[in-house]
Amino acid sequence: MDKLNSCLLKGDYVKAAELVRQLYQTPFEGLVRYHFLSWISESIHHQLLELCVRKNIPTEELLGEYALTAEELLLSNDPQEASQILCGWLDRLALLPVPQEEYSFRIKNVLTYLQENYFQDISLQSVAEQFGVHKVYLARTFKAETGETLNEYLNKIRLEKAKLLLSMTEDTAQDISYTVGFNSTQSFYNVFKKYAGCSPTEYRGKIRS
Repeated sequence: MDKLNSCLLKGDYVKAAELVRQLYQTPFEGLVRYHFLSWISESIHHQLLELCVRKNIPTEELLGEYALTAEELLLSNDPQEASQILCGWLDRLALLPVPQEEYSFRIKNVLTYLQENYFQDISLQSVAEQFGVHKVYLARTFKAETGETLNEYLNKIRLEKAKLLLSMTEDTAQDISYTVGFNSTQSFYNVFKKYAGCSPTEYRGKIRS
């Protein structure tokens, strides 16, 4: 598991697929199986989102497809099928364009921070303090390098995480809104409607129909 996590963080998806096959030589049962699948599903989703955002690959189709297979993965009782699903997505990750070093060192660290802490109460001011820079400088630099404001980028991350939870769990939209970092259900609904074009409930209905 430690080796697998290291491979995912480094983007070595070929090696990660080999490790998944090794892990599935001993079938998982009960909560161990559920927590492993939940963890690796979230890890792969994280990698997909990061690559899509950094390379301007449209997220809707690819991540929507992954949400469906992630649900299928959690429901599967066949170890061989689960292994094939996971390795299939790891193989696809390996074939996606590798992000170039297009961001400055500081902005790259900010992006990583947002990906890892999106569920917390984050603001431009708090991120600026975290990295020891003035918020005006951070706002200007972030916008220049990513083409988006920090808040827009953060909302995009939260939205994709929310979509995954809507497709994979029975959690209410209210619970999901707090899980992904929104401080009110109304702000979650507003952001979701703006970016997805429908309400969270409508999205869950579409993805499961």
